[in-house]
Formats: sequence, structure tokens, C-alpha cells
Amino acid sequence: MTKRVAIAELEGAALDWAVAKAAGMRVRVCGNPLHHGHYIEAADGKELQRRYFYFEPTKDWSQCGPLKARYKVDSTYMTDGSVRCRCPKKFGGFPTFEEGLGRDEPTAACRAIVASHNPDGFVEVPEELTHG
Repeated sequence: MTKRVAIAELEGAALDWAVAKAAGMRVRVCGNPLHHGHYIEAADGKELQRRYFYFEPTKDWSQCGPLKARYKVDSTYMTDGSVRCRCPKKFGGFPTFEEGLGRDEPTAACRAIVASHNPDGFVEVPEELTHG
């Protein structure tokens, strides 16, 4: 089952999942017995060499940084301590931007990337990744 969630409300594993889907990765949801929650595994490489790895760009700069570069995301630190990120997208041949706001840069960047692929502001995520 999936649940329709506003991109601005995505966080944690739900946001990691949405970013992986936006980036065109093959993803699966796995239980995490150590944290009594869920985590995302994403696949890379060719089909015969595919390997799954923990995918947490909202927590891991080694994953978020390359995504920011790939999607040309820029960041602005706000006076209230939050971060606003913008991700370019093409609309009718003209560049436009989708924004993501967050308490930290990885969260804001991931929301902007997801928003650039889902202009209606919502995304379907596995229900087990939502909090209620």
C-alpha cells in the first residue's frame, strides 16, 4: 500500500525513498531490527552486477552531495536557521525551479529534487514509511 504525502512533509526513510525513485534507482524497503524502523536500499550498476546499499541521503553527505551536483541544487541558509534549496527543471523549454525547505541542507536538497520530479507537490510513498 502507498500513501499520498506532501513533499514538504517528507522526512527520514520516506524522503530517502522518494529521492531514490526520483533519481531512477531501483529501491526496496527493509526492516531495521537495530532501530525498530525501516531503511531504504537502492541498487546501482548493471543488472548482472547489481548490488544493493543503504541509501540515506538525508543523513549521509557522501550520497546527498553527488545528488546536489547531479541536479544542480543550490542552497540558501535562512535567518531562522532553516535551509531553502532550489532545483532547476525545464518547463516548456524555459528553466524554472522547484524549492525544498528543511531544518538542514540534506533534507531541503532532497525535497527540492523530489519536487522537481513531482510538480503537484505530492508523492506516493510506501505506507510503512509514513508516521501515521
